[in-house]
Amino acid sequence: LGMPGTVVIPTAQPLRQYVVEVLERQSYPEVTPEGGGEILLPYDITAWSIPLAFGVDVVRVEDALAGDSVLLGEPPAWPDPPTEGAGAWAVCDAAQVGCYAVVNRVLAEGGEVCRSTRPRPHEGPGAAPGSFYMGGIAAERLVPLAKRDGVRLLLTGAPPAGCRAVRPQTVAVYHPDFGLEDAGWVRFVLEQAGFPTTVAHNGDIAAKGLLDRAKVVVFPPLEGKVIVDGASRRSAVPMPPDYRGGIGSAGLAEVARFFEAGGTVSGFGPSAEWLAEALSLPGTNPLRGAAR
Repeated sequence: LGMPGTVVIPTAQPLRQYVVEVLERQSYPEVTPEGGGEILLPYDITAWSIPLAFGVDVVRVEDALAGDSVLLGEPPAWPDPPTEGAGAWAVCDAAQVGCYAVVNRVLAEGGEVCRSTRPRPHEGPGAAPGSFYMGGIAAERLVPLAKRDGVRLLLTGAPPAGCRAVRPQTVAVYHPDFGLEDAGWVRFVLEQAGFPTTVAHNGDIAAKGLLDRAKVVVFPPLEGKVIVDGASRRSAVPMPPDYRGGIGSAGLAEVARFFEAGGTVSGFGPSAEWLAEALSLPGTNPLRGAAR
């Protein structure tokens, strides 16, 4: 605990409860609804396990700490991620979430990127299956791009044989004509990873030429009936005609044409089930009808 560089966060402050909730282990109470049954599932607060996510040891200290300390006016200068090896190409392990942002920035600056299809054990952990190989821009520019997202790089001479070229792809995220948090979260994650994104409303899906505007379409978790027919909403004032319904049969046909022409369609939860049925995909859901 007394090692140089240890960060001490005092809890004698107005944000004490927030500090405790974010940094300490939490025990979720087993609450059951009236009459028994299964426990109520936890929600956001149980996801606040920041130390686990970042591999940081957090210790509660009850006594005053001895030794010198310096009041921080801004975040400390954390050590940069390591860059090892030498060569004109950089390898980025796709297990690092920030790797995708680096790849998209390299592509945006005119660099070359390909993705390995097989491991090269002699090059170390950075060359795991699915790793990205980046080149075409100077190392003095590439390394800062990786440091921005805390990404480890391995420099090497050239990509392996069979490395598949990666090109920038615009991703369209479907947004229904009503508020849906999951649609915004999907778009936020993609934007943070550097993907060019666009919003696709009902009319955008149903219009011809979807493949000309995006190569990937993502549907957030929504029941297929809601996607096609729209949500049944009751209000004192009826919604304008333009904001009623879903993508309709025309949109469903366009999604099928988009897929058959080489586009990529992705769905989550119920929207994935809907896509599997609508596109006659050779897949089944073994959890259908299963209890929680």
